[in-house]
Amino acid sequence: MDGTETKKMLAMKKRNKNILLPLLMALAFFSGCEEEDGILNDKGFEAEITTISMEGMLGEPLLDDQIVRAFLTVTIGEDDDLSALSPIIETTPGTGISPASGSTQDFSEDKTVTYTITAANGRTKDWIISVKNFEPPVEEDGYLLTSFEEGENIMTVSWLGGIADQIANPFSNSDNPTDNVIRLSKVDASSYGYTQANALVGIEVSRLEWSLNRGSVFSLLVYNPNDSPAKMTMRLEAGDLRISTSTFTTVQNGWGRVFFDYTDQDLTGVAVEKVTWFFDEGNGDKARIFYVDDFRQFEEAPEEQVVVLASFEDGTNLMTVSWLGGVADVQDNPDASGMNTSTRVIKLSKMEASSYGYTQANALIGVEVSNLTFDIANGQKFRLKVYNPNDSPAKMTMRLEYGDTRNSVSAETTKTNEWEELIFDYSGQDLSGITIEKFTWFFDEGNDDVSRVFFIDDLAQSK
Repeated sequence: MDGTETKKMLAMKKRNKNILLPLLMALAFFSGCEEEDGILNDKGFEAEITTISMEGMLGEPLLDDQIVRAFLTVTIGEDDDLSALSPIIETTPGTGISPASGSTQDFSEDKTVTYTITAANGRTKDWIISVKNFEPPVEEDGYLLTSFEEGENIMTVSWLGGIADQIANPFSNSDNPTDNVIRLSKVDASSYGYTQANALVGIEVSRLEWSLNRGSVFSLLVYNPNDSPAKMTMRLEAGDLRISTSTFTTVQNGWGRVFFDYTDQDLTGVAVEKVTWFFDEGNGDKARIFYVDDFRQFEEAPEEQVVVLASFEDGTNLMTVSWLGGVADVQDNPDASGMNTSTRVIKLSKMEASSYGYTQANALIGVEVSNLTFDIANGQKFRLKVYNPNDSPAKMTMRLEYGDTRNSVSAETTKTNEWEELIFDYSGQDLSGITIEKFTWFFDEGNDDVSRVFFIDDLAQSK
């Protein structure tokens, strides 16, 4: 072998050594890093958090490992306290941790806590940990608390002069296609001593998985087969605390949502134990029954898609106004505030004479509306704003007229000296293919006081 070949072999050995040494060092380093049970050590560093746990923890933490530091996000229950948590943290063997595992930390108001892991060789790595409450997805149709399909969660049903039982849905349609609902029936006896003159139906619901963080508007689907609205009060109960709000059913002979709005009440820190409803307050008719379903919770009451058919600002569309013992004319709004800030409205006044031969004992006000352009596909609920300045409610009947057919639905005012919206619900009737020619309302049926007046505004349509 000559000198030239010897030099070539030495050079080759040197190059091989330069390649082999780093490779051997790397293999030695990685062979010393064993995979730990748990999480977070897949990069094989010596200053790792391998497991973490704390009270109320849900699922696996979210890891963002940036090699020189790592970010860890833990989720706990939506109502759990973030201000005093004591994470139990395990790290790579032979390392130290500061602050100590199990020490109490404050993670509220988006605070983070930095844990420094120190390896045996002195190298450190920061782990920035944050904790958040679980946030359930907000559904457009609210958060379902109970469907009552199995009668679950009904705790007390035979009190306040009423009985609740689960039955097959007798009015299954597109508004409520569920199989089962709760029927509320009045009875003579009342374990709370209520008389028939104030007979109520009471129902309580408990054992629900819920949180006030999801919203403070609650809703029930109600079917009212009776001929007039019913007052309904919902009461949240927590210990000795009772927080109530009331509303009225708006639909007869059809499913309709009623909303109990607590947004103006301070529910901070309230741990609700059960909810109670009182149905049909102030009505002594023990024959009245109701059906309820689908208890939901909303951040705010959803707005219905409403199509305004006539605003009556200039009296447009009033066809016949001086009949059935009444006269209608356009006047200034008596209370341009709240839900109706329109400038002009329709005033309905009774008078003694009636072109239809009605006697004073059955004095009515009649008003007809025609020449409207609308599509029944936009809904079969017709809405009318009403102002009743009288000292008692008034029954109102709406009649759809097409050809020789007359289709009527009734509602009753529930407020005095303020605007309210009455809903005349035709959802349970087949109006497909119908060309409606006009709307007719009969006001104040059964009241012979010819001095009573009413104001109406904004005829609208919704689903």
